[in-house]
Amino acid sequence: MSTLFFIIIAFSGVLAGLFEGHRYKQRQIKNTLIRGQQKQNKQKQQIQRDKIKQLDKYFSETLIKSRVEQAFFIIKNATLSHQVRSATAFISDGLAESMQIQFEIQKHRRHQYKIENLHLNTCELVGMEADKHFETLHFKLDSSANYPIVDDSEGGNKISSGVGRIQHIEYWTFVRTPGTQTHNTPGLIEGHCPNCGNILKLSQFALCESCGSLVGSGEYDWILAKITSEMQWRFQNAKRQISGVSEYQVVDPAFNIPLIEDRVTSIFWRLQKAWLTQTVDPLLSVAHPEFITQFEQQHLNKFHFYNIQLGLCEVTHVEFGEDFDKVYILVKWQADKIELNTDHIAENRLHAYQVILIRQTGLNSDLKKGLHSLHCFSLRRPTK
Repeated sequence: MSTLFFIIIAFSGVLAGLFEGHRYKQRQIKNTLIRGQQKQNKQKQQIQRDKIKQLDKYFSETLIKSRVEQAFFIIKNATLSHQVRSATAFISDGLAESMQIQFEIQKHRRHQYKIENLHLNTCELVGMEADKHFETLHFKLDSSANYPIVDDSEGGNKISSGVGRIQHIEYWTFVRTPGTQTHNTPGLIEGHCPNCGNILKLSQFALCESCGSLVGSGEYDWILAKITSEMQWRFQNAKRQISGVSEYQVVDPAFNIPLIEDRVTSIFWRLQKAWLTQTVDPLLSVAHPEFITQFEQQHLNKFHFYNIQLGLCEVTHVEFGEDFDKVYILVKWQADKIELNTDHIAENRLHAYQVILIRQTGLNSDLKKGLHSLHCFSLRRPTK
């Protein structure tokens, strides 16, 4: 149990603050978020490619592109069936939680988004990054399909057939730890353990049942860490200068931005589930008791959200503290706000929050846990 406490409270940090910022009308969202849509320039991409190939001489853009295309259809089928398990092996905690909770929100509203006549038009590698913590690949996926909405309460009848085929552009971000080798054998996306080669059967905590490897750590294969819509995408250099990060990595060398941002993604979706279920239970393992009390008093029995799209999730600065260290993260997202008493749906708007993660001063990160570090057996709410 002490290890579990270390992962959830000390290593992961806890949610200490959430402050709602400005909200903007739908017509302003595109202007705000579409800026920065770009590819990495060819020269910089070549430099990063050379860094990856120095550690993995068999790295192949053709091979990984083919595997990403395969992963695309696995994820879309998981979305269609509302079963995230088929993709659990190669996606991060944050992404897995986002999919599962979106399924629950749709079920609560008795709506299900279908995908018909799906076609992947192009899959393009638009950015590469390599640092001491992760190797990162960004892919632009251009697809088209019909997206009818089905009302489950009406015997599965369509309530919206859409307007013909819709083009949909997404940016997918894959990560792995430096030095991970490319193999010519099936890996996580193909349903095999990249360590022992057996058909993958996962325990509750993303461990291969055959060899016990934590396959979601990024130590063995590429992990899908983020899916971003075209409107919300911007190329974020992993080495961007963030106040306090370089100083903090002196005392905690394994501290890194992708892991923190994935963790906040998980916490964000737990917040959405708390609003949906009108209970703080989803927050108990990640939130400070003071925040839980605040959330109960100010946010429950009032509203929840629908049509949620998480946009920006970006670390802004890191601070040392005498008792607790803090990481500040800016989170921007858009959604319909549904009033509980009237079931009135407010205009879809952009919300800006600041999330603060804290952990006890002097503790260090464990990079080997990778992007699967929020698993929890069972934590109960502290008694007063």
